[in-house]
Amino acid sequence: MQGWILSHLETSPSLPLLLDACRKAGHRAELVHPRDCLLEPCSNRPPRAATTEIVPQFVITKLGSTAPGYALGVVRALEAAGVTCINDSASLERSRDKIRATQELAAVGTPMPTSLIPHWKMRAAEALDLLGGAPVIVKLARGTKGVGVMLCESKESLQSVMDMLWGLGEDFLLQRAVADSFGVDIRVLVVDGRVVAAMRRSATNGDFRANLAGGGVATALTPTPEQCRIAETAAARLGLAMAGVDLLDSAREGSLLIEVNSAPGLGGITSASGRDVAGEIVRLAERAVSSAVANAA
Repeated sequence: MQGWILSHLETSPSLPLLLDACRKAGHRAELVHPRDCLLEPCSNRPPRAATTEIVPQFVITKLGSTAPGYALGVVRALEAAGVTCINDSASLERSRDKIRATQELAAVGTPMPTSLIPHWKMRAAEALDLLGGAPVIVKLARGTKGVGVMLCESKESLQSVMDMLWGLGEDFLLQRAVADSFGVDIRVLVVDGRVVAAMRRSATNGDFRANLAGGGVATALTPTPEQCRIAETAAARLGLAMAGVDLLDSAREGSLLIEVNSAPGLGGITSASGRDVAGEIVRLAERAVSSAVANAA
């Protein structure tokens, strides 16, 4: 088969892993940036990329919440042309905004820290009353790798951050901090509805965030059945065929979901788990194309 790895993250370590997995499986695939795609919405012609002659049968997306809006337009056009996309445009739309994703996950009873989307007249004191007091995590609606996630340890710092974000026109949510899990979390990778790998991430610089991009380290982890259930249910609710689900493992409160990533990094979890996670994603694409062909017959 022929395919694209569609991503605006040109230096991501995940991209060579996916390209290599495609090659090992006997497929021809190339990296395509959304900006290099020509869309002709008034015709029935599929998108074309200026950087490759490949007409894709499958597209593996690595876009995430920071992808420009037109990238989703590329995915929608590919789908309209009958190209299998992993992940598809609908699931990318649902998951790229943390506010919408939190609402979707709360609707099915996902265990999460108490969250709040404040109105613009709300004062920090009122928000803290609703969340159970400081500290509080502030999350921009869009952001990855821990960027746009802030810790406020007092009423004054929370008020300053809220005022700043409102002044910048940013959408954000507040979330109760789980203090006994600072600097440590669990990343669970779900592919095609099941957990295929997991790792524990730990900060090394005293940060409350454990993201590997921020200097965290990864170690192997076998997730519990409950952690698998939470991760698989979350991916299904958002419609993601592949997802990185981040959990806290609180001694007091158990496993709590804090984020779902539609474009999870593959390098760290591959090294920590020893699993061929890129190969799992390529095999998912193979199954999806085979299913689409069978359904069209």
